[in-house]
Amino acid sequence: MQNELNQEEIDAMVRKARSGGRAEQSKEPRVELWDVRRAGQIGRAQLQSITQLHEGFARSLTNALGTYLRVVFAATLVSAEHLTYREFDQRVPETTYLA
Repeated sequence: MQNELNQEEIDAMVRKARSGGRAEQSKEPRVELWDVRRAGQIGRAQLQSITQLHEGFARSLTNALGTYLRVVFAATLVSAEHLTYREFDQRVPETTYLA
């Protein structure tokens, strides 16, 4: 008896060969529940990344500005906080230019 493949079976075999033999992944989107209480909050991993980024900036600024001005200069990161724009805007003095 001779086996014959239809076009769908051939396409499936080609997809499997191209993917290295791995099973085809589901194309359905993954749905997650949204927690209103966590809306707009930064996760721990993101906060660590932001902190490292700003600490690196402070070190670079200390070195560059101190060398450029030929004075002792120090910049350090005091804290990293999550604020809404309204909270941030209320803390900025009124005669400040923001761009």
